[in-house]
Amino acid sequence: MLLVDSADTNALESTLTLAGIDGFTTNPTLIARSAGADHLSVTAYEQQLKRILDVLSADNLPKNRRREVMLQPVGDGSDILRVAQDSATRLDGHAWRLWIKLLPEWTSLELIEPLKNLGIATLVTAVYTPLQAELAYAAGADSIAVYVGRLQQAEPNWQKRLEAIAYVSQRARQRLLLASFRDLPMIESALAYSADLTIPAHLVPRLLESPLSTAAIADYAARTQ
Repeated sequence: MLLVDSADTNALESTLTLAGIDGFTTNPTLIARSAGADHLSVTAYEQQLKRILDVLSADNLPKNRRREVMLQPVGDGSDILRVAQDSATRLDGHAWRLWIKLLPEWTSLELIEPLKNLGIATLVTAVYTPLQAELAYAAGADSIAVYVGRLQQAEPNWQKRLEAIAYVSQRARQRLLLASFRDLPMIESALAYSADLTIPAHLVPRLLESPLSTAAIADYAARTQ
């Protein structure tokens, strides 16, 4: 599962049509940035979420495959459930599978069951320890997300930590989503731990880049002229 990490509707519209891209994910920081602000009120944030969903639910995207959409509502538990249900209604009839992103907190884990009762998938994000992963899956989460870039900066033995989290995910037979990549080499190295990745929008068009492939393509083109 490869997801575009963005709240820019123009970037999303151009990248979601590419083969192999399964959907998109966003978060409060990206939402505020797309609105030209450092932070937004709960009301303004929800309005931005609705705007993005309305644009991407329009008929300008191909309908030949289901896409994943991961949203992170803000506020208390009742706010999160309300936004989740409203988002599900907006996406009804479209080829989108809705995920709600939650934080690794006890109050957030309690929302997993009611969200699943609404038919909404759940992802616990900002997970950095195997124990957090274990508890998230035990509470019923469909996936967890690890910010690999931040883990690398904070943990000298980040690879062993990520291996342990990946093991917990494999044992639970659930997804492990990896995020926070700054370049293509980081993205490629993450594939050793999971095939579920979020890609910054500006890097998505470059995913097929390879100097050897470029040379081979040029050679093939020269031989067919």
